[in-house]
Amino acid sequence: MPSDSEQEKKPIRYTDPVGDHEYDSLRKSRSELEATANKGKENSALARATDKDSAAQTWLRYSGIGLQMALLMILPTIGGWYLDQHQGTGPWGVLVGAVFGFAAGIYSVIATVNRAEKRDQQRKGKS
Repeated sequence: MPSDSEQEKKPIRYTDPVGDHEYDSLRKSRSELEATANKGKENSALARATDKDSAAQTWLRYSGIGLQMALLMILPTIGGWYLDQHQGTGPWGVLVGAVFGFAAGIYSVIATVNRAEKRDQQRKGKS
C-alpha cells in the first residue's frame, strides 16, 4: 500500500467516455462565467463606492437640516430674551421669539425636504 505522501504526488486522471469536445465547451462556459462574475464584482465595487458617496452626502444634507432648524429656533428665542431684558416686556419676547423660531424651523425643514425630493426624482428620471 502506498504511503500518504506518494498518493499526494500522483495527479488524479479522469477519463472522458464522451470525448474531449465536451470538456472544451465546459471550459469555455466556465471561463465566460468567471469573466461575468469578475465583471459583476467590479460593478458591485463601483456601486458600493457610489452608495458610500451618496450615504455621506445624505448624512451631510440631513445633519445640515437639523443644524438649520436648531439655529432657526434658538436665534429668535435669544432675540426675544434680549428684548425682555432691555425693554422690560416680561416673558412675551421669549414666547414670541420661540413660536416664531419654531414656525420658521418647521417651514425651512419642509421646504428643504421638498427640494431634496424633487432633486432625487429628477436624478431618477435622467437615469
